[in-house]
Amino acid sequence: MLVPWQGGISHIIPMTDIGRLLASHGAAVTIITTPANAPLVRSRVEDLATTTPLPLPPGASAGAAGTVTVTAIPFPAAEAGLPEGCERLDLLRSPADVPRFFAANKQFGEAMLRRRPSCVVAGMCHSWTLGLARELGVPCYIFHGFGAFALLCIEYLYKHRPQEAVSSADELVDIPVLPAFECRVSRLQLPPHFAPSTAMGAGTTMQEQRRSQRWGRGAP
Repeated sequence: MLVPWQGGISHIIPMTDIGRLLASHGAAVTIITTPANAPLVRSRVEDLATTTPLPLPPGASAGAAGTVTVTAIPFPAAEAGLPEGCERLDLLRSPADVPRFFAANKQFGEAMLRRRPSCVVAGMCHSWTLGLARELGVPCYIFHGFGAFALLCIEYLYKHRPQEAVSSADELVDIPVLPAFECRVSRLQLPPHFAPSTAMGAGTTMQEQRRSQRWGRGAP
C-alpha cells in the first residue's frame, strides 16, 4: 500500500511512479489518495499496460506485470476547519490553513486502519503511518523524494541548528556534511520549519515527523 503525502503534486507523482515500478516487478499495488488528487494518480496508471515501463535499476529485471489500484478516501477537510476540496497545500486559502491541513491529514490516516496491507510505503509527512504499520505488524518505509545529500543537510540543520547562532538572517552558515564539498546557506534560504518559530506552525509537525522516522528505523 502506497500513501503519498497529499500536500503537493511534487510528492504525489513520484510516489505514483514508484507504484508503477513496483507493479512492473509483479507486485499488487494499492495507492491511497483523496478524491481531488485521484484523477492525477489515475492518469499516470491507467495506461500502465500500454506504455513503456519505467527504467529499472542497473542489474534488475522485470517480472510479470502486477496491478495498480487507486483508492480515493474522503479527506476530512471540513472536520479540520477547511473548505471542501482543500486537499493539497496549493489549494489552501492562506498559510494560516497549513496547521489545519496537517491535522486533516492525520485524521485521513485513521481511515487506513480499515486496510490490511502487507507493506506500507508512506510520504514523508505521514508520521502516523509508523504506528499504523506496527499495529498491523507490517513493514513501513518512508518516501522523502530528496537525494542523500539533501537528507544529510536536513539532519545536520535539525541536530546542530547553526542557523540560529548567526546574528543576521542573510549570514551564511556552514553545513559540513561532506568534507570535500563546501555547502553554505543563510536563514533566508531555508524553509520556514527550520526557523525557531513560524507562523505556519509547521516546525513542531516537522520535528514530530523526524522523530517518528528515526524511532522507526529498522523496525516494522
